[in-house]
Amino acid sequence: MLVKSSYSKDYNITMRRTDGTDCYLTGRISSGGDRINVVDKGEYFYNPNTIIEELQKDGNVGFYITEEERLSTKYLFIVETDNFADTYKSFLDLSTK
Repeated sequence: MLVKSSYSKDYNITMRRTDGTDCYLTGRISSGGDRINVVDKGEYFYNPNTIIEELQKDGNVGFYITEEERLSTKYLFIVETDNFADTYKSFLDLSTK
């Protein structure tokens, strides 16, 4: 069962790259939405390919997410990038057909 947001919320996202450096992003969940979308609010540098490019490298990518207005709401997870590059390439190949 998915939980839908009753109002729009902004999130601060820190992405720990495979080389250990951090990238700061902003996320937003819309009212009635069930997922956080990375957005460009003009406060942080955001290139739409930043996350995809990092996931295509070998290693782990970490994400630390806090709700902008309620810092006690936190999420921390690590993505193992194992076969992301191959899977993403297959997806792109299928989407261009």
